[in-house]
Amino acid sequence: MFVPRTAGLILGMLLLTESSSPAMPPKNIQEKIDEFAKDEPGGVAVAWVDRQGTTFFETGTFSAADPRKITPDTQFEIASITKVFTSLLLVESERLGRVARTDPAAKYLLPAGDPDQAALAGITLLSLATHTSGLPRLPSNLKAHVVNPRDPYSAYDRSMLVEALRQDGKAAVTGGKREYSNFGAAVLGEALAAAWGTTYEEALSEHVLVPLGMKAATLGLAGRPAPADLAPGHFNGKEVPSWTQIAFAPAGALRSSSREMALFLSACVARDKGPMGAAIEATLKPQVPAKEIGGQAGLGWLLVDDPAHPLAWHNGGTAGSHSFIAIDRDTGEGIVILANFQKASEKLGFDFFKGRDAVAK
Repeated sequence: MFVPRTAGLILGMLLLTESSSPAMPPKNIQEKIDEFAKDEPGGVAVAWVDRQGTTFFETGTFSAADPRKITPDTQFEIASITKVFTSLLLVESERLGRVARTDPAAKYLLPAGDPDQAALAGITLLSLATHTSGLPRLPSNLKAHVVNPRDPYSAYDRSMLVEALRQDGKAAVTGGKREYSNFGAAVLGEALAAAWGTTYEEALSEHVLVPLGMKAATLGLAGRPAPADLAPGHFNGKEVPSWTQIAFAPAGALRSSSREMALFLSACVARDKGPMGAAIEATLKPQVPAKEIGGQAGLGWLLVDDPAHPLAWHNGGTAGSHSFIAIDRDTGEGIVILANFQKASEKLGFDFFKGRDAVAK
């Protein structure tokens, strides 16, 4: 969870467009999300996707001060689910010959011949994507660069990230226990951007978002005005500012809607996954044990070792939002839950898959 401890392609695009056929979602989704959002100041948007199509569910409004109803086009902070998309960028960059996953991140972030190249060689792009780089959850110099505690990543740029990589990376023990690291995800995304000779935003858009058809998805970047359809976040019943980032964008800056996330889910569960099919399949392959969930970690995804429900999932949270995404790799069903208030929705999401067993009986 992304919460700091300190406070041509035309055919492919056609394949990814929203299906006109009705999906077959669990019958209690609306009831459950109404209950989940009861007494909360914001709302929830859900997309259920299966091989028959897509169904959307919504409840609530933007805020007490903004009575606009939540719709499939309402934008939310999806926070750490951004890491799934950063991993897709890694796989696509490798497929296109721009990087190899075994490359050290320092190869792209430090000058050639820099003496720290050797000391940081163990921190590979793969280790960053699987959280086995040994880097801490957050860089040691972050606190010194927090200008606004309510928007803690807004002033932290690539130069500061590289400084932290030099400082913290030399003590990192790579290849050991999996330790979740927002720092590592930021380094991964910035290294990929450097490999392309561009910004993370440009690389992600060209190689991931556009092929998926996610035209309205944006990054919450420092200095950019928030989209008019971005639902404001809430914490403890009060509206809070949206987070913005610079170097931490690859770890948690993506904003999207249930409609656009349904395009991604459709690509994940479809038999013909379109232009991103190979990349999606690569991210879903187990890479390292993830003992904290009793399963494995793919690239960006967490993979549950449950024969009845082999789910791939991720969650995310900012100061005022929460998100959850999951797919059943056997049945071809998927869900995304987006909320503009801080309340964990993992159990809610998992239960929708488990509830299918009773229906089947």
